[in-house]
Amino acid sequence: MVDESSTEPLPFFRDQIGPRLKPETRSLFEKYSGIAAEDVESHLQAIRGRAWSLQNYPCIGQWVFLLPRTAQLPWYPTLVRRLQEGSSILDIGCCFGQDLRFLAADGVPTVNMYAADIVSEFWDLSFDLFRDRSFFNARFIQANILDSESPLKVLEGKVNILLANQVFHLFNKERQVTMAKNLVSLGTSDAWIVGWQVGSSHGRPLPVRTQTGGSSGSAGSDTRLFHNDQTWQELWQDVGKETGTQWSVETSMHPLESWGYEREDTAWMGPGAIGIEYICRRIS
Repeated sequence: MVDESSTEPLPFFRDQIGPRLKPETRSLFEKYSGIAAEDVESHLQAIRGRAWSLQNYPCIGQWVFLLPRTAQLPWYPTLVRRLQEGSSILDIGCCFGQDLRFLAADGVPTVNMYAADIVSEFWDLSFDLFRDRSFFNARFIQANILDSESPLKVLEGKVNILLANQVFHLFNKERQVTMAKNLVSLGTSDAWIVGWQVGSSHGRPLPVRTQTGGSSGSAGSDTRLFHNDQTWQELWQDVGKETGTQWSVETSMHPLESWGYEREDTAWMGPGAIGIEYICRRIS
């Protein structure tokens, strides 16, 4: 049982960047953003501090937003090629839009990019983070993916690639189904839903302590479902039945340490925490 009055520090905050700053990400900030090599880490510390004061998300507290996971997905080269040929992409729960910046640096036109997050201030911060306000043309939509009548409805049936990194694992099974159904409604008949997230070798729900409204906000608790391959496949079978669609689902499992997590980063997740990469291709 979580003590909602607890003043203990949240378990997913790291002062130092550590192994999360991979060479690919450092190169992005130096070459795409034009930040001097010696200034990169202090720049990141300053922006992360501003973001943490807005929302205490694990991806911010643990520097996960720096991981170049999307660019390392086995399907990434095909995804880039499809986008270069004119397909559109929507980054759900985009935070700073960091994955879209990797795509832009790899030659994907930003005019066909959309980004959505419930916290619009992250998007504003992204231009300070990447220093690209003058040339990055993705369209941001403030929206809650759990709301089927959100402003994202304008994209219904129009999006070719739906990127959902580190989002599904924020919710319980019921909300994950709701999210997936809403993604299906936004996608084209040949849509891909692609992403990576924390999973569990056991495929289990996890009670977590949360804090909303930044570092001075209120504490609470929630339950999240961490997937393995079997439970992820089952989720999309359920979604397919409820939406009248069919999906080819492929996953890849990895130790979180291979992504850049340290042992203390995953202690709060309990035993069996793993990384899961996935692509869901609509086939009918």
